[in-house]
Amino acid sequence: MQDYVATNWCDRRRKGCGLLGFFDLVLPSGWILRGISLHATEEGKRFVGVPIRQYEWGGTMDRCRMVGFVNAIAEAEFQRIALKAVSRIFPEKSKTGR
Repeated sequence: MQDYVATNWCDRRRKGCGLLGFFDLVLPSGWILRGISLHATEEGKRFVGVPIRQYEWGGTMDRCRMVGFVNAIAEAEFQRIALKAVSRIFPEKSKTGR
């Protein structure tokens, strides 16, 4: 099976912000998930976010995920795979990457 591949790293690090940047994830099936976000907590734990779409509803701004998971196990597996892939193009230089 082909590996998941992270491409198109876009650095968005800002002091005091947990967002590190965005990347695309190429799946073994040939699908590409664009706009995956990479974040780091103050403690240095990294996690990824799926693309979201913002919209206005009833006069207020809201957002929804563009990709979903059937259960928490599938979401945890996606986190593991995506973090492994992005670490190849954006290795941890410090605990937070900031």
